[in-house]
Amino acid sequence: MELRHLRYFLAVAEERNFTRAADLLGIAQPPLSRQIRELEDELGQPLFDRESRPIALTDAGRLLVDHAQRVTNATGQLKAAMKLHAEGSRRRFIIGFVGSTIYGPIPDLVRRFREAAPQVEVDLIEMNTVVQIAALKDGRIDAGFGRLPIEDRAIHRHLIARERLLMVVPAHHRLAQPAGRPISLTEATGEPLILYPNEPRPSYADQLLDVLRDRRR
Repeated sequence: MELRHLRYFLAVAEERNFTRAADLLGIAQPPLSRQIRELEDELGQPLFDRESRPIALTDAGRLLVDHAQRVTNATGQLKAAMKLHAEGSRRRFIIGFVGSTIYGPIPDLVRRFREAAPQVEVDLIEMNTVVQIAALKDGRIDAGFGRLPIEDRAIHRHLIARERLLMVVPAHHRLAQPAGRPISLTEATGEPLILYPNEPRPSYADQLLDVLRDRRR
């Protein structure tokens, strides 16, 4: 799989039309169709429903859109970072972050940091907490925003915020009655749970399961 395959795929996914996507990319329509076929052959599944008008993404196509956008965005950030490094005009400060932290105080902290240090180029790279620890030790990032309380003498940790733990249940579930009442962890221990992905380990799911296991004892 090559980067151009992903760029071509995203263009077609955006335009929902091969001809318009080809015009946008500055190439002829037949070569674009061949590139998309090559990508589908490599992935082993169709990415577009070509019978619909306009063409529609398949389930596999919708899954690929998210990943392809991340790859192309990361590539753009890499090119920009290398250009700045070559120019040597600004110092770079690289921050790793867990994706879900952008819904908390992190965006405001980053904005305030940029305002306080406008001469510094701030780059954000999404990575889980475990990867952040390794990246901090290797010098690949300068700071990180994570969720797991990993103890490591080589890393200085600072608590930024505490968040309430919420449990979502169907409206007629026994734990939903009466509405709005607090649910104890003891009550939740016997319920089947849908959690965050548990890979790579350790994960936020592991942390939550450990808390529930402690309540069972």
